[in-house]
Amino acid sequence: MGRGRSIANRRSRWLGVFLNQWAYSVQTAFTRNLPFFHLKRVAVPVDQQIPTSTTADILTESATGGLGGSIMDYDYHTEYTQTWSIGIQHQLNPNLVVDAFYMGSRTVGADNSTIRNVPEPGPGPIAPRRPVPELTGIRAIRFDGYSTYHALTLKADRRFSDRLSFSTSYTLSRSVDDASSPGPTASIIGICS
Repeated sequence: MGRGRSIANRRSRWLGVFLNQWAYSVQTAFTRNLPFFHLKRVAVPVDQQIPTSTTADILTESATGGLGGSIMDYDYHTEYTQTWSIGIQHQLNPNLVVDAFYMGSRTVGADNSTIRNVPEPGPGPIAPRRPVPELTGIRAIRFDGYSTYHALTLKADRRFSDRLSFSTSYTLSRSVDDASSPGPTASIIGICS
């Protein structure tokens, strides 16, 4: 049995520079800022079968359910991800090869969602306790999210010899982020809208 051979390789590259995937278009999302865009709720009784408002007049009716907004924070940043990897492969004998492979990535500037204009806790009506009492909750997109991913894969391959072959691998990975899903943040139970 001779000495084994090892091969190492490494890769480091930008996986991509891309715009906010949740809002799909940053230019469109900027038009969603106040005062250009607002959310208006017109409440109707539960037992009312036929709405009294029509498409022609619903925008001019009083906001009986509240008037809110949707904004993108002023400090917009383009979201980007970096990835890197390194691997080594070693041939133990003519029929057996083992691999160790590491891959990592980091995302910066991921979009998050939050609620602005949240009332201070306390008794009484909600509106007077808000920073801007004339509006309800304001859904805001901010660009301070991050994510990191690290993975180590160990693998062994044995070519068919003496009626035996196998390929086995094990991956240990960890992913940490604070921006997995920006949508549901606005509808968490307990946040006043």
